[in-house]
Amino acid sequence: MVFKQLLRVACVASLSVLAIAVVSAFPLFEEMALTANRLAHHPTSLPSQAHALLAWVQVYKMELTLGMFLTLGVLTFALFILDREFRAHLQYKLSTSIDQRRFMITDPALLQKIRLSRIGFMIALVAIFILITVTYQSYRNQLIVQFFALGVFLFNISGTYFFGSLKRAGQMERLVNRLNLYHQNKDEAQEKLVQADKRLQRQTASLAYLASHLNKQTSSQLFYQALIKQSAETLSVARVSVWMYSADKQQLVCEALYELKTQAYTQGQVLVANDFPHYFDALKQARVVVADDVYQHSATQDFVVDYFPSQQIGALLDATIWHDDEMIGVICHEHVGPAREWTLDEQNYAGSLADLARLTVELHRRQKVETDLVEHQENFEDMLKTRTASIESNAKLFRFLVERAPVTILYMNAANEIIEMNPEAERITGYSRDYAIGRTYQSLFVPEGMTGEHEALSSDVFFGNKIQGQEMLIRRADGSTTELSISRSMELDAEGNPVIISIGQDISQQKALEASLIKAREAAESADRIKSMFVASMSHELRTPLNSIIGFLGVVLQGMSGELNVKQKDQLGRAYASSKHLLSLISDVIDISKIEAGFLETHQMTFDIKEVMHDVSHAVQHLVIERKLNLQIECPEGITLDSDRKRLYQVVLNVVSNALKYTEKGQVSVKVMPLPEQLEIVVEDTGIGIDEAGLAKLFKPFERIDSRLKIKTLGTGLGLYLTHKILTLLLGGSITVNSKVEQGSTFTMRLPYQMPEVEAGKLVNILEGQ
Repeated sequence: MVFKQLLRVACVASLSVLAIAVVSAFPLFEEMALTANRLAHHPTSLPSQAHALLAWVQVYKMELTLGMFLTLGVLTFALFILDREFRAHLQYKLSTSIDQRRFMITDPALLQKIRLSRIGFMIALVAIFILITVTYQSYRNQLIVQFFALGVFLFNISGTYFFGSLKRAGQMERLVNRLNLYHQNKDEAQEKLVQADKRLQRQTASLAYLASHLNKQTSSQLFYQALIKQSAETLSVARVSVWMYSADKQQLVCEALYELKTQAYTQGQVLVANDFPHYFDALKQARVVVADDVYQHSATQDFVVDYFPSQQIGALLDATIWHDDEMIGVICHEHVGPAREWTLDEQNYAGSLADLARLTVELHRRQKVETDLVEHQENFEDMLKTRTASIESNAKLFRFLVERAPVTILYMNAANEIIEMNPEAERITGYSRDYAIGRTYQSLFVPEGMTGEHEALSSDVFFGNKIQGQEMLIRRADGSTTELSISRSMELDAEGNPVIISIGQDISQQKALEASLIKAREAAESADRIKSMFVASMSHELRTPLNSIIGFLGVVLQGMSGELNVKQKDQLGRAYASSKHLLSLISDVIDISKIEAGFLETHQMTFDIKEVMHDVSHAVQHLVIERKLNLQIECPEGITLDSDRKRLYQVVLNVVSNALKYTEKGQVSVKVMPLPEQLEIVVEDTGIGIDEAGLAKLFKPFERIDSRLKIKTLGTGLGLYLTHKILTLLLGGSITVNSKVEQGSTFTMRLPYQMPEVEAGKLVNILEGQ
């Protein structure tokens, strides 16, 4: 109340001084209005207003200074009252008990009063300091100024004292609050310890009860029901369940579920891994899945849409069950209500329940194994009798197969002594079984002069190597020899002794048949070469008169035998073109026949590849003009080959002319690119292309690709075949093709810079498939 009255007095005094100053300043306000009007028309007169204001302050300096002193006095007294009140509150807070002190909070209004009083005091102190500084020269009596300065100094000292006192009181209060918070946290920690101790006692009792019921007489289902009931009551959880994995690890099947409220058990629910991927992944990665808030945990996001809202579940605690480093199930605790913080002891308790579940699984599995073992022991004698009878039966069957096998079978010991042999071995070798047993393999079957070869074979088998299909010559009882394909290996018998098993098949008839086939093949190859020589000779004889026909037709067409009419020129021109085509066909046949007969001559020389490209361009110029195409040849300077220039020209000409014939529009480009070890020539066109079926028979003789240009374009199907033969068999190169229908084809030829030597007698027949 005192503080409010002081504030009222300070406000009334300040307003009174301000009113006197305003009334006295009316003339000055009028002067300031006139000054503002003048400034609107003459802005340069601005300093006159400042002088007017300063003059007003100097006139009423005494009133303003006393008013400010009065205000400072009121505010200083207010700070004194507030300091006393704040200290009294702090003293009372310290004198009370700690429990009562926790709930004592400093009045916010008191703190607000202290803050406002500080601000007001500072403003008033600064204002009076500025006022005295501005007006001290206008006092005639400087003693007054000294009095005012002394007053400011005293107010400054008192304000500093009260500011410091209030600051120390505030620091003291913060220390008291921290002490209260420390005691509060300590009490809460003690309370948590007490609660944790109670929970541990309940959990220990629960685990002890469950451990006492863990025996062979209690079934897994009954133990699971006891476990989830104890867990629900111990942790105060609304729902607890035990889930086990299916055999394929793709499902969790509920073995038992307990509702605390209804005390009812259910089972049989199924969770599919594909429907809840996040949950199943979390189970594989953690011993215990702790979800204090199921709507925020990453592992439970698969259930937040339907299951959690419908069951009002807020928290989840799952403990996985492991057996032999494999997760077999999970125990799930579902808390109904808001989010719940699962304590560490609760998590450990859930893990202990999972261990008990694992123990009961192991117990019943061990019991099942023991039961099965007893059953196996009871049936062991019957199984042994059955097995013995089966072995005897198999032995008879094996003996039957060995005796009737169409191959020789020998059993030998480590010294190569015959232990047993089958009837086929008796028939092939001529030795009887009784005579052979006990004698060594070398003394019976190894011909003279072949002892070293047979000993090497026996040594390889002795060191563990298996012989398969080894052709060997053996001696028969009558002194003759026969050839066998022998397979031999070393095994261990029932007593662990090494036994050598040798199986042989008579291949003498097969060898005779192979020899006759070789003779037949050589005769066929000789006949094929004779045929090729005949075709080459006949083609040469055909070419001689054909050249005469072409020559005479050319003379007649040039008008040297008289003028021809249009019809005669047309008919003779067709005959001339057909003759040229026939001559080209005969030349191709001659070349192919010579290649296959091995008599095609090559002329190796060093030449510039660019000259060959120039000749090719000149030779196909009529096709370029006729079909209105663009032919581009890119060939670097200075590339030389040591090869057959004529055959290379023939190869490139065949490929380029073929590309021009099957290109309706666009261009054909030829690029010569030197590689480190080979020269590459690429012929690319924008023609009709080749499908997969056409590519399969592209380089076969007398094969032409089916296309819409087949009828318009003359050909025999020998051009590319001959090109392939010359490149691969004579020039040592290769040719490949890539093509897309209606987009074009790319032929890539590669040949070495140095032509290899051609070896006759290794060429294929023209009618063979490529």
